[in-house]
Amino acid sequence: MHFLGKKRAIEPVYKNNISEVLEFEAGHMVGVFEEILPAYGLAIAPAAFAPEVKARLDVTDEDFYLGTFAITENDGRARPDQVELFVQAHGDGVAGLESGLYRYRGGRLDRLGAELVEKRHVIAINQGVYGRAAFGISAVSRASEAWLHHIVLGSTLHHLQRVPGMGFMSSGYSSKTGHPLPASGRLDDLLAAAGVPAAPPRTSSSAVASATNRPRTRG
Repeated sequence: MHFLGKKRAIEPVYKNNISEVLEFEAGHMVGVFEEILPAYGLAIAPAAFAPEVKARLDVTDEDFYLGTFAITENDGRARPDQVELFVQAHGDGVAGLESGLYRYRGGRLDRLGAELVEKRHVIAINQGVYGRAAFGISAVSRASEAWLHHIVLGSTLHHLQRVPGMGFMSSGYSSKTGHPLPASGRLDDLLAAAGVPAAPPRTSSSAVASATNRPRTRG
């Protein structure tokens, strides 16, 4: 499966970070396949970054080649974890969890400190959601290949947003083109203060996405 993103579909809304947004969207699509394929004994996995395939497809020169994935038999083996999660508890919003930032490892939460990604760091349209949120989750890409950094984050956000009873809204994300959103920069600073690397291995730019939880209401 070859993923390509149409620039003209995104550019009217996003003037910056167009390639990153398209990679996030590809990741959401991969997340859908990850949900559906196991019922058919199949799985999806990264195959290659081969931009030359774009010449064989009906797309314009300005469109973005994003990557190639393979549909394979599901051998039941767990895929390598390419994303690290960080949880922040807001005030007393989470029973039994002190306010602060936590690193999720091995099924447990290790507290990194009291400082948080704050409301002012969140994209403006979702600051109201932040004010009602009990906690937030940030994802940092640990993918070894640069083309996967934002794609695996998109898949992670897809799965988080599909958790029943939860409602996650985007807080911000990093940029590989020099326009990171404030939530990403703030998380970089918090992780650096705690001695935790924010940047993916073998790259100089961080790939970070944050989401804030909101309670869902019944209508």
